[in-house]
Amino acid sequence: MPFETRSDKRHPVEATAQFAIHESMASAVKLKIPAAGVKAGLVDISATGCALDSPYLIPPDTILKIDINPSLFAEELKIEHPQAVTVTGNIRSCVMKAVGHYRLGIHFDEIRKEDVELVINFIKSKERRDSPRWDMTQ
Repeated sequence: MPFETRSDKRHPVEATAQFAIHESMASAVKLKIPAAGVKAGLVDISATGCALDSPYLIPPDTILKIDINPSLFAEELKIEHPQAVTVTGNIRSCVMKAVGHYRLGIHFDEIRKEDVELVINFIKSKERRDSPRWDMTQ
């Protein structure tokens, strides 16, 4: 079993996101991905990263601009008009799960402070236990 390399525990979710190759990499990466963006399933999320179910194979170290559907947070946190969570992320892994389905492990490079708080509050709201988890890493 591989070692856990993530800085934060990710929470599984069922939501949608849209991603595109970041402008800074558009000339360097030659992929046949629509410039308008690609809809993908959001598999899991934390304040520092996420996983997407992509229909395209995208190599690690590619930078993406990702827009996460805000309805995921609105329903759970009872927010009336949330903004889309827009992040810039670096692909750390790309694993083929099935034909036409690639799991992209993404580390966030840029995320707004209010979006970090939104994700953390979302994950806390999904926690089933009353007492906080022990952190044995300190």
